[in-house]
Amino acid sequence: GVAPLAPRDPRFPVWTNRDGSRVESGAAYLDLIVGQVASPVRWDLCMDAFAAAGVTGLIEVAPAGALTGLAKRGLKGLPTLALSTPDDLPAAIDMLDAHA
Repeated sequence: GVAPLAPRDPRFPVWTNRDGSRVESGAAYLDLIVGQVASPVRWDLCMDAFAAAGVTGLIEVAPAGALTGLAKRGLKGLPTLALSTPDDLPAAIDMLDAHA
């Protein structure tokens, strides 16, 4: 059989692309991932939430690029990184160090 998942609460801020709200618990995040399959992405609400929260950097995890491109236009001046391959990990770590 398949072992049940025991999701942990996020250590860094995580927002859902369903409505732009911040996810505080691992269990809620797991529920959102399951429901996301049938829900539209509301990246506009995410960008509004990022701006309101004072986000200072954005890392998009693979497959990466589309949302980072939208963020560059919608959140001008915000440092962004599209994490597409393992080779991008050092830059992501540097960004986390600079903005965490």
